[in-house]
Amino acid sequence: MALPPLHSLARLLCVCAAVLGSWLAAPGHVAGAEADTPIPPLEIRETEQVFVCCIFGENRSGPGAFADGLKRISAVQQGEVWCYTNAAQHKAYLIHLVHDAKGMVQALYTDKAHVIIDGHSNFGLGAMFANEDETRTQTVTQFRYIDDERLLSYGSPWTSVNVPKFLSVQSYPEWWPVFKDGASAIMPYDFNDPRGPPPYNYYLTYQLPGDPVHYKFEYATNGGLERFPGCGRPAWYAPDGSEPDAHNPDHRKYFITNTNAGFEAVGKWLIHACTNGCCGTNYLWTSAGDGHKQVRWRFSLANPGTYSIMAGWPASTQNVSSACFSIVHAQGTTIVRANQQTNGGQWNLLGTFQFDAGEYSVSLTDKPAEGTGKVIADGIRILCATNTCPVDVSMDNGPCPKPHYLRKTIVFRRQLDVDPAKLRYARLFYDGCLSAVYYPSAFHHGVMFYTVNDSYLSAFETYLREYMHGASDPQIWAALQNLQTLYDYFDFSRPPQEQDIGRTAVPVAPPTAYASRGGFTTQWGRYPASRVFDLLRRPEFVQNEPMSRRIVLAAFSHRREPAIEYALEQLTRPLIDRNEELRVSRIRGVLAARRILEAFPEQAVPRLLADYEKATVATKGNLLRASGKLTLREPVKALLLRTLADSTVCDDATWQVGGDPLRLCDVAYNQLVLQCGISGVVRTLCPSHTITARDYQIQILKAKL
Repeated sequence: MALPPLHSLARLLCVCAAVLGSWLAAPGHVAGAEADTPIPPLEIRETEQVFVCCIFGENRSGPGAFADGLKRISAVQQGEVWCYTNAAQHKAYLIHLVHDAKGMVQALYTDKAHVIIDGHSNFGLGAMFANEDETRTQTVTQFRYIDDERLLSYGSPWTSVNVPKFLSVQSYPEWWPVFKDGASAIMPYDFNDPRGPPPYNYYLTYQLPGDPVHYKFEYATNGGLERFPGCGRPAWYAPDGSEPDAHNPDHRKYFITNTNAGFEAVGKWLIHACTNGCCGTNYLWTSAGDGHKQVRWRFSLANPGTYSIMAGWPASTQNVSSACFSIVHAQGTTIVRANQQTNGGQWNLLGTFQFDAGEYSVSLTDKPAEGTGKVIADGIRILCATNTCPVDVSMDNGPCPKPHYLRKTIVFRRQLDVDPAKLRYARLFYDGCLSAVYYPSAFHHGVMFYTVNDSYLSAFETYLREYMHGASDPQIWAALQNLQTLYDYFDFSRPPQEQDIGRTAVPVAPPTAYASRGGFTTQWGRYPASRVFDLLRRPEFVQNEPMSRRIVLAAFSHRREPAIEYALEQLTRPLIDRNEELRVSRIRGVLAARRILEAFPEQAVPRLLADYEKATVATKGNLLRASGKLTLREPVKALLLRTLADSTVCDDATWQVGGDPLRLCDVAYNQLVLQCGISGVVRTLCPSHTITARDYQIQILKAKL
């Protein structure tokens, strides 16, 4: 997307339209009032260019959603540019919606620009721009390689990808960690690999212009973020920017290795979930090919003897009739053909062989002896054929491809599409999952707002509204944090010790205009609670707290107890439903419940406290998140202070982030820091922080409180 030329006339039209829009939304103006109501004069002394990069994402419904958000904050469209004016600042904001990679690069290279990136983080691989059909179906099939032209690459040199989830949940079914020339992009799993050493864990760092020191990306002691949280290795840090030495025995603890070869796969095998007829909960499959794809089960035998080797598969007429299994045994290698069209859901004998004590394997390639169809890799069984060696071992398939840690496979990045030396923007907000870990290596420039956990809610509307209304960075952060407690920010033009941590994060009050629009009537008082609750969950009300409060008061002032009961019942449901195929977030429901509780504190506080004592741990986590402004009430604050000592895990481990999941004490910490305006500590604890770092920050918070 080429940026529209901002000639004098075009700029004047934008400013005039923005002035009119701001006047129409101003306090005291009523649509349809006398025609001779004067438009207040406004002198524009400054303009700022804002670029909203609308990249592919599951929680965003395409470019229309961004346009709707701009309308709700009273921006006015003039051609390809949206305009908003702040009369008090004598300033006009010219907002561009960016829909392609070229436009995004140009935005990042624009002097003093303000860039917002909203959508999938893609595990740190870069940005994807999708067409209307891809956005509608939430599937991008024309994306296959690490160095695919569809991807705008700007991540760190290595990134860890949960490949099965990347194919299914993040909707890239044809992608695989391979380069277009056929070379694997998967990093070595161990030392002595001809391609080089394995990857290592490290603390994220940045440099200031002309300063040789590599500073940790942190603004409070023990607040640094690791690049590969949850990998089980300590994080490397060197102020001079040097790397650990793979040949130094003292440095090897930082490297991420995986020598477990119980099951390994070469090439792209697809995962298919099944509830019966297979070993475990899924099997791998691929179409018959030329033998370049294979899987191998490795096993050890402590005692020599005669063993039967069996294999299982779910039968189907679509499968091959002559799958070729290779069994390595004491006398050599035997190839056995198996008809995978029949005898499904059982162990099928491949043969009985003599084995000495040692290491052996069973392999299966994608090349059948004859015919076509699907080749199935499910599981094998090793059974002692005599009574002399009581061995009966079943081996399922494993993650495909082999992970380096958890279910993350670390891959090489291709060359960058964004040159860090050419960055000229002043501010950046990256609203995608875990952007704090994935992208500071590329975007360590200016002021950056980012996420430190999975993000299930687009917050660009709240961010842009607060910024254009003149909020400070702590105030912007507080407004975002009131939506989801996973936001933070950093000024890369300053060293860590000079970061702005001394100002309390009191949210800025929205203009009366934003709070007063909507035309609500007493009809809300006649609607069922479920209908009102569904309305509060809609994006336009999630992003507009004053308007939501008006709805709550209109709908429930005469029936407070049933409304509170309904809100608390909603909080008993899991925050995130995760399975093999999708994620369902109820964060909007938590926000709707919180606004009901906050509207009627006298009735809500006793119920929240009573429910907390008898709730499940997951519900306790939701109740803490929904406490919101009730935290400022002494009984709720006391509950949160007590909970700082409760290290019970309340969240599931996330396949996106890794690291240790959040505990009740972490959730309580985030609420106290936000609602009480505490400075001098890490603003948001997250799975990317080690447990040791989190406990350190909790002790600091206790001392401050």
